[in-house]
Amino acid sequence: MSNSAWDSVAEAYAERVEPFTSQFAAPLLDAACEALGGVALTGAHVLDVAAGSGAVALEALRRGAKVTATDGSGEMLRVASERATSPHSHHSVHRIAELSRCVRPGGAIAFSAWGSAEETAAFQLIPTVARETLGEEATAPPAGAARRIDGSPAVLSALLRAAGLEPHVRGDERAALLRAAVLSALDQRFGGGEVRLEASAYLAVGVAPRALPPLFVGPAGFAAERFCAVEINSTAYALPSPATVAAWRARSGRGFRCCLKAPAAFTHAANPRDPSALGALTAFLARALSLGAPLGPLLLQFPRSVAADAALLEDIAAAVEEAEQGAASALAAAPAAAPAASPATSPAASPALRVALEVRHASWLDPQRGLADWLRRRGWALVAHPDSMGRATVEQGARGEARSEYPPSDLDRHWPQTAPFAYVRLHGGCDDHAYDYGEDELRRLAAVVHGWRMRGIEVWAFVLNDSEQAAMPRNAEALKRLAHEIAGEPVPRPPKAAAATLAGFFRASPSPSSKRQKS
Repeated sequence: MSNSAWDSVAEAYAERVEPFTSQFAAPLLDAACEALGGVALTGAHVLDVAAGSGAVALEALRRGAKVTATDGSGEMLRVASERATSPHSHHSVHRIAELSRCVRPGGAIAFSAWGSAEETAAFQLIPTVARETLGEEATAPPAGAARRIDGSPAVLSALLRAAGLEPHVRGDERAALLRAAVLSALDQRFGGGEVRLEASAYLAVGVAPRALPPLFVGPAGFAAERFCAVEINSTAYALPSPATVAAWRARSGRGFRCCLKAPAAFTHAANPRDPSALGALTAFLARALSLGAPLGPLLLQFPRSVAADAALLEDIAAAVEEAEQGAASALAAAPAAAPAASPATSPAASPALRVALEVRHASWLDPQRGLADWLRRRGWALVAHPDSMGRATVEQGARGEARSEYPPSDLDRHWPQTAPFAYVRLHGGCDDHAYDYGEDELRRLAAVVHGWRMRGIEVWAFVLNDSEQAAMPRNAEALKRLAHEIAGEPVPRPPKAAAATLAGFFRASPSPSSKRQKS
């Protein structure tokens, strides 16, 4: 499409098309940062070539980058400029060599191409959308006039070498997922396409109740069938008995998952590396593995009083490895038994442990500490908990160290993805856990969740809830619905649980003090 054609549809494009394509700006930036070795965008100088109406440029600005955007359409840049205060250069950059010229010594260039020219169906569809849907006159470019780059590895490598650069071209299946997702979104909005995104990564949205909150014994009954996963907080206060774990396993329907919270005797100890604290962790890991197939990721929540500690991480890794080896040895030594009626009820179906680390001391997020790289090597997740960095936990709240309200923050800020799964805890903006997320907030959360799923990342998202009046169960249901709607999927039916209600599910679990709040 010629520049004048793009100019004629700039306003309509920003208003009607970009709301669908902008949801992929964050995962594209994440992929670029990962390709450059996990660089942070804060303070970085970013040149966005072919910026369009600014979706990626604005996302980079939100992350603290200094952005210069260019595009063949001056009107597109004008629209982008109106949405943010940032420098925009109005000249076109046609050659990769120009990128090299703009980078200072020691800098790096990262760009993504959606595939070879023959595969770039998204670009072939956009002129049709502009011409037939936006109501503006638009014409296709003459043959060979398109400025897009063929994204095949051989062509990209040749272009980089010709520009005097050392090529590092990497194929990534996420590009195909993103391409399919964009086409699916455009097709749902405008119709006429043939592409459908039939499957996405696993999504579990649930609640994180106390052992027996009033919500689950009220008239509504609140059946377990509403969700496919639950985060069990009671394990932070008492080690569940073998009978309790067996009851959880028996009451979990096929596909229902339980995420267990590590004991506060370890995470909140004055010295978590003390032998007694590590002993509490060891006992917890062994008991968690006995749950078998229903076991989801384990949550290790460190309070704001625990600063970054590399030795502590190594202690945790050693304990996890020892627990896995112990479970494997016990399983190998056990006599053969008759097949269980359901894999979900068999303790022999023990998976490897998946660990999610929640931190609240800012030192953990210091890039110099290398936490993200350490977690990536082990496939462990860094818990995303917006509005909760620096928040007091149970023990600190009891000492009067909590505050009642917290400034809002974005789900995708500060939380690098380090594992094949993402673990999200939504505390709300106040300590009483009665926060009611608005529709716009939930849509933004759902868009981030969708972006992770399009990259093949499993998502476990829990809304914390403490009382019958809390809006959080409704929030959890709405978030689940919105996330599946964005993906163009029907909301799946949760697994049929053996227990009629979550109250029944938790009947065998130890009850913490009624004065405890969730943290």
